[in-house]
Amino acid sequence: MSSLVSRIDETKKQQIRDIGFGGLLDIQCHWIPSGIATWLVDNFNPTLSSLNVGGDGVLPLTSKDINLILGIPNEGPIPVEDTDTTEVGGSGPSRRTYKWNELPNELVAMNAGEEFLRLFVAFCCGCLLAPTTRAEHKIKVWNCTQLVDRVARLNWAEYVRIVLCNKVLEVQKKSEKQHQYVGGCIFVLLVRLDSCSHDENML
Repeated sequence: MSSLVSRIDETKKQQIRDIGFGGLLDIQCHWIPSGIATWLVDNFNPTLSSLNVGGDGVLPLTSKDINLILGIPNEGPIPVEDTDTTEVGGSGPSRRTYKWNELPNELVAMNAGEEFLRLFVAFCCGCLLAPTTRAEHKIKVWNCTQLVDRVARLNWAEYVRIVLCNKVLEVQKKSEKQHQYVGGCIFVLLVRLDSCSHDENML
């Protein structure tokens, strides 16, 4: 994310802020060590949406927490993933399969405007909010981005929480889960833990 942000102009950055995604422009984390990621997955309770931190220590993870961490909208309807995943081509951004290594260049080359914002939100979902390690990715929330002015009125923070809980639950049900990739935003768990690491009143 940070490498893309450093390459886009201020006009695009302001448009990103206008749709409520400005907090993502400040994220500097490039990766999370596998050992830490494994610990976070092992100690996260997806049913209760809470992180076990030793003894009786429990950190709840709420959509408000995610709003504060990522700076994304936390009010309104929760984004709904597309039920129709049929690829639709076109000259501009569309519901098609994207190669992640090509998306940043495409975003940099595009003019500022609604098409840029649609593709930016899709990119954010795939690389941070509900990430995947696949080289190619089909956007699941394309319909939610069709009316750009509606993006800021959706509860993206709760969407991130739900996806994370579902993906961690899937991994925890598998054997050798420490080797499994989690398609959720582990980053928010890391920041949540760090923000309370010195809290002596942790319950």
